Amino acid sequence: MSVGDNHSVVTDEERLYRSVKLCAGNFTDGSVDRRRLSSQAFADRSLKISMFRAALCINPPWGKPPRLNLDDAILDFSCGEVRQLGPINHQVEHKETQEYSIMVSPDVSGGQHVSHCLVHGNPAIERQGVFRKLKEKFTLLANDGRHWAIRPPDMYI
Repeated sequence: MSVGDNHSVVTDEERLYRSVKLCAGNFTDGSVDRRRLSSQAFADRSLKISMFRAALCINPPWGKPPRLNLDDAILDFSCGEVRQLGPINHQVEHKETQEYSIMVSPDVSGGQHVSHCLVHGNPAIERQGVFRKLKEKFTLLANDGRHWAIRPPDMYI
């Protein structure tokens, strides 16, 4: 899928990459003899998940970006799959339930690579509890085993 000259719209067909650092916090013990990706692999202080648009990367998935470190594993999702992680419903204390749709937007702020994009909520996610739900949905999707563009070594999975 080519994005052509329009970098401002991320289409459902586009492939998105997430770099996963090979560290213990990004993987957790699963069932017998199986480790699984942890929701920590999607953590970000901005409460938005950084990804890279494959069509705008150089030598994907091996290049930098999307691979932030030489030994990183790379997850591969369609943008449509990512958007379908929503809606996320969240209720704070005894207030009305808020519904968040999942958006994917280009982000070249702060000198980011042209392929950089952010997964975020609409309305904006401002609470850790909502972001935790988004990370958990990503983790469930990633742990189906079909989303590795570059698999981590067996000792991690």
